[in-house]
Amino acid sequence: FIEQWQERRKEMVEKYQNGLEEIDGISLPNISEGHAKHLYVIKLLIEKWVISRNQFIEKLSNRGIGLAVHYKPINHLSYYANRYNLNKQNFPNVNSLFNSIVTLPLYPDMKDSDIDYVCSNIFDIYKKHKK
Repeated sequence: FIEQWQERRKEMVEKYQNGLEEIDGISLPNISEGHAKHLYVIKLLIEKWVISRNQFIEKLSNRGIGLAVHYKPINHLSYYANRYNLNKQNFPNVNSLFNSIVTLPLYPDMKDSDIDYVCSNIFDIYKKHKK
C-alpha cells in the first residue's frame, strides 16, 4: 500500500512541476530522487506580484483551493522568541522567505483534474496580479 501511495505522490509532484513551470512569478521546489514528496511548497517571487502571499492564499481560497503555510521560523515561535529574546525584525531574510512560501494541496486521493484546477487558478491569479 505504501508503495502505491508514494508512487501517486511522485506522479502528483511531477504534474505540479509541469503545470507550474511556465509561471515566472513563482519558484518551484528542487525535487531530487530522495525528496519525500510529503509537501509541495512553492515560493512566490514577491517582487513580481502586486499582492502579498496572504492575499494570494485568500484568492485561491475563494476559488475553493485550500493552501497552508508550514514550518514557521524559530523567531516566530513565542517560546523561542521569549526564551532567547528574539526580535522578528532582526531576521529580515528568514522573514522574507517565510512571507513568500506556500504549501499547495497534495494528498493521495487528489485527482489529476484537481491538480490541473490548482495550476490553472495559480496561473490565472498571476496573470491578474503580476507587476
